[in-house]
Amino acid sequence: MTPESGFERVLELSASLQANQNHKKAQPMNLNFGNPSFSLTGGRKERQKEFFSVLQETQRPLLFDGGVASLLYDRGVFINRSFDEVVLSQPKLVSEIHSDYLDAGAAVITTNSFSANSYKLSSFGLREKVVELNRKAAEIAKGVAEHRAWVAGSIGPLGVRLEPWGPTSFEEAKLAFREQALALKEGGVDMFVLESFGDLNEIQQAIHAIRDLGDDEPIVAMMTTNEDGESLYGTPTEWFVKQLDSWGAHLLGINGGPGPASLLSALDKIKEATQKPVILKPKAGEPRIVDGRVLYMASPEYMGEFARSALLKGVRAIGGCSGINPTHIRAMAGAVRQSRAFQANYSEVKQSEPIADTGPHLPQESPSAWAKCLREKEFAVCLELLPPRGLDCSKMIERAKFCR
Repeated sequence: MTPESGFERVLELSASLQANQNHKKAQPMNLNFGNPSFSLTGGRKERQKEFFSVLQETQRPLLFDGGVASLLYDRGVFINRSFDEVVLSQPKLVSEIHSDYLDAGAAVITTNSFSANSYKLSSFGLREKVVELNRKAAEIAKGVAEHRAWVAGSIGPLGVRLEPWGPTSFEEAKLAFREQALALKEGGVDMFVLESFGDLNEIQQAIHAIRDLGDDEPIVAMMTTNEDGESLYGTPTEWFVKQLDSWGAHLLGINGGPGPASLLSALDKIKEATQKPVILKPKAGEPRIVDGRVLYMASPEYMGEFARSALLKGVRAIGGCSGINPTHIRAMAGAVRQSRAFQANYSEVKQSEPIADTGPHLPQESPSAWAKCLREKEFAVCLELLPPRGLDCSKMIERAKFCR
C-alpha cells in the first residue's frame, strides 16, 4: 500500500466513523416505559385509560416536557407578542418544539396554550380567538405526538385577581376556564395540566370547570411556590396539597418556584399531605442577565441529578418549566430509564442466616474510641463534616473538637 492510498484509507474510515456518530446523535430517544412495542393506540378514552393505568397500577415514572414559551423566545418570538397566537401564525415552529421534546424522551407533551384564556388574549386583541387558538394548539401537539406520547392541555392563571382580592368573581373565572378547557378537549388532548397557579381559589375554579366536562377527565394540578415553600398568596404547601387532593386532581405537586432544590425540600410536606401521585416541574433556577441576555443557570447535568433524587424519593412524574429545554429533558430521561431499569430488575432480598465467626481475633492494645464502641457494642455517634474550601483544615478540626 502506498503512503497516498494509506492516507486516503484513513480519511475514508474517519468519515465513516463521523457519519456513524452523527447518525447515533440524530436518533430520538424512545422511552416507551421499558417496552419497545409500547404505543398509544385507540381513541381518546383508550389513551386516558392507559394513562391512569401507568399512573395508578404500573407505578412507572412519567416524564413531562419543559417550557414552550421560553423556547419560542429563544427562537425569535419577542415578548410583545402573544406566545399562544404563534400556533396560528407559525405552527411549524410550535411543532418543531414539540418534536424536539418528544425526541428528547418526553412521554407527555403540553400544548402551547398556557395563556390562551379570554382575559390574557384580550390584551392582544385576540378575545374572539380563544376557541380557535386552543383547538389549534391541541391539534398541533396531537399531530406530533401521535402514538408516542400523551398530549396535555396546558392551562395557566387568568392574569386577574379573583374575589376577595379583586373584581373577578369565581363564576366568571370558572366560565373562562371552561371555555378554554372545552376547546382543548375538542382539539383532542388526553388530559389537562393546570400549572403556575399562585391563588388556591383560582385553581379551584379551574378544576371545577374541567370536572364539569366529565368526572373522568385526567387532571394534573400544580401550584407555584416562593422561597418559603408557600404559594404566592401565602398558602402553606400542606394545605394547598390537601385541597388539590380533595377537589379531584389525579396528579398534583409544584412547578416553577425558585428552582429544583426548593421543590425537593418541599417534597416531604407534599407526601405527608396526600397519597396521590406527586409531580415536580421546576424551572431552571432564577434567571440572570449576562451580557444583556436572560440566562437560566441550571445545567442539563444538574437537572439530571434533580430527576434522580426526585424519583428516589418517590416522585411519580417530573418535567420542567421556564428555562428547561430539550437538552435538560434528555438528561432527565436518563434518570427515568435508570429508575425503570431498577424496577424491572428488582427482586426481594431475603435475610440470610448469620455466619458463625470462627476465625482468630487479633488483640488491639490501644483501640480508638470508635473501635472500642463497636467492639463493646456501645452506642456510637458519627459526625460528618463538610470539608472547607481550599487546603487549610485547621479551623474545621478545632471547631470539631467542640462536638465531643
